[in-house]
Amino acid sequence: MNTDIPEEANTSAKRARLAKHGSEQRSMQDGERISGRDKERTRAAILEAAETLFLQRGSSVSIAEIARTAGVSKSGLLHHFPSKERLIEDLIENALEQYTQVIHAHLDLSENRPGKMLRAYVRALTSGKNRATTLLSHSGLLAKMDHTDRTMELAERDAQRWREVFAADGIPLGKMAVVRGAAESFAVDAESPWLTEEEWKAGREYLLSLAEPD
Repeated sequence: MNTDIPEEANTSAKRARLAKHGSEQRSMQDGERISGRDKERTRAAILEAAETLFLQRGSSVSIAEIARTAGVSKSGLLHHFPSKERLIEDLIENALEQYTQVIHAHLDLSENRPGKMLRAYVRALTSGKNRATTLLSHSGLLAKMDHTDRTMELAERDAQRWREVFAADGIPLGKMAVVRGAAESFAVDAESPWLTEEEWKAGREYLLSLAEPD
């Protein structure tokens, strides 16, 4: 009795096994991507909940309260942020990154003259309420937090980075400092009743003119 398996059958079986293995690999990769997205969403939800509560009540808010607001367990929160201090540090770091993103969103890439970054800075901080102005305001996150050595280190590192950015922007140091400081004051007083809309617009245009090269 001939028990040899035809070559065609062997080839088909190998192809089927390879196809099954490839399908399983793709399913595992898809699962890992979904899991990664879930982790990112959970982390973002925790940061958002923490910021909301810190803005309302300051740094006295407990980890349990933040977890409840974010819709996760306390252990789930601690999986992403091992301590309250780490959560605060990551929250500050995230806020500083968002601040930078807002400034860059106001860059006019068609400009090809010195002061491009300074003018973006002025536009971002004098264009009404946005993420950057909210962070700088008297009631903003940076004013509400109890700062640790680590958060102060993050702030100093961010400040040094901005110093380097403006040093390369081509505007004299004194002029840059005055324009930048004035723009930040506009942001701090974004909801002040002391400036009319007309005064606000006039001040913004004047700062933009000062941010032009001599």
